[in-house]
Amino acid sequence: GWLQANLPDENIKNITTNWNDGVRLSGLVNNLKPGLIPNHSTLDPNNALNNTRNAMDLAEEHFGIPQIIEPENLCVPSPDELSVMTYLAYYCNKESPGKNALLDWIHAKIPQRKISNFTSDWKDGTALACLTDVVSGGQFPDYEDMDPSDPLTNAMKTMDFAETLGVPKVITPEQFTDPTLDPISMMTYLTYFQYAIPSGNPLAGISAAGPGIVGDKANKETNFVIRGRIP
Repeated sequence: GWLQANLPDENIKNITTNWNDGVRLSGLVNNLKPGLIPNHSTLDPNNALNNTRNAMDLAEEHFGIPQIIEPENLCVPSPDELSVMTYLAYYCNKESPGKNALLDWIHAKIPQRKISNFTSDWKDGTALACLTDVVSGGQFPDYEDMDPSDPLTNAMKTMDFAETLGVPKVITPEQFTDPTLDPISMMTYLTYFQYAIPSGNPLAGISAAGPGIVGDKANKETNFVIRGRIP
């Protein structure tokens, strides 16, 4: 789901034991705001309590995510599933850091579309096609001729091409164009576009995110992450 999409290099199988050493939680916090925990990939799983406490403290400070579960209760062999699920839901709810981080990335990629949500702005398939063309390095010019009144055809054609870039069809074209699709499912699908790999030019799929990447300041240290994969 959304968690796996935001941590594509992790094999997330559950929301209990996969989260009780603080390593994945630290990676999630850093992914949402690059530079908060730049050493997340080298954290010692045996130092679970410190890892978890640091990640939860930073999430509360920067994202306003309440510590509805104590770090000590998360770092046990079998954490309470409902408590962990409820806590992690704060990262991807309606006005979450997950939503804001993804919107910022989309705005940087397709500013001309003026995307403001994960519902109505996507339903005719043309914004998805435009995003696909950008992340593919201009390999999907078909989007310019798409008819907004034929959303299902637009979604089918675009999602088929996006799949060749490594974007999995975690939802179907029919679900994509369904007005009742929940925003989290849409966010999950669109998150995979951050890791798309264009055929023939893998470097075109590499992007940087974080403070200092855009703006008019130079010669100052900053933290950022590189997104994408080189085959």
